[in-house]
Amino acid sequence: MSNNNQSVLIIGGTGFIGRNLRQYFEENTSYSVLAPTRQELNLLDDQACKSYLSSKRPDFVIHSAVDITSVENSLKMFFNIFNEHDSYGQLIQLGSGAEYDRRAYQPKMDESRFGISIPIDTYGLAKYLIARELKSSANQNSINLRLFGIFGKHENYARRFIANNICRVLAGSPVSLNRDMLFDYIHVDDLGKFLVDLLPKLPLQSNDYNFCTGKPISLREIGLVVQQVMDQKQSILIKQDGFNPEYSGSPEKLFSEIGEFSFSPIQNKIIELANFYQQNMSQADLEKFRKSLNG
Repeated sequence: MSNNNQSVLIIGGTGFIGRNLRQYFEENTSYSVLAPTRQELNLLDDQACKSYLSSKRPDFVIHSAVDITSVENSLKMFFNIFNEHDSYGQLIQLGSGAEYDRRAYQPKMDESRFGISIPIDTYGLAKYLIARELKSSANQNSINLRLFGIFGKHENYARRFIANNICRVLAGSPVSLNRDMLFDYIHVDDLGKFLVDLLPKLPLQSNDYNFCTGKPISLREIGLVVQQVMDQKQSILIKQDGFNPEYSGSPEKLFSEIGEFSFSPIQNKIIELANFYQQNMSQADLEKFRKSLNG
């Protein structure tokens, strides 16, 4: 793949999404990939960010860093990069469906619903404030790409639904969910593939897009896929009856502009993820996880 030796800076490159994106770009493209660790770049230090960007001058910045416990830190990490927009080409901020506010969720939310209700949770509020800044910015080199559910290797199996239930089965426990709901999931490798296709097309007509399938799937159905893939016979444990509000978006605005995207079948990717944990989860980690389920 030819890209004239362009460079991509991945902010948050040691987190779940960033780590996967780094690997995807390194293995599937000829982009020069920068993914500094916290020791190499303190995102909370504005002068450090200024110095780093002015010296590296990346063609693209993919910003996936967030502090789920602090709105202040999340904003600092974003603005310390965003404010140096003269030192890079295009910025892709990885946003979240949480920006729409969980109290106001509707099926297949589109971009027009942004700002109707302001999130009150730490994560959602931070993502909302960043998205609002980008939406009102006069800069043409930044977009907010709003993700909904995303899964893949290296995710936190203590709390992420798909990885958690794969590990539950490995530990001999049933698939479990608190309450069923429809969820719009993509695999992290599809995000990588899409971004590789997207970068040469930037800038786009807008700076605010959903990136999702528009075809949500129920958590129970996902649980059944996990059972099938791992040949487990126990009944699924659903702790509460009924359904939580659907968490899904409409990708129509994005795909009508740049064309449709073919997402991987979720079953295929669950098979890959199950194989990953079977091969990489140590017995010590599995026993620790088993104890946490029983504790």
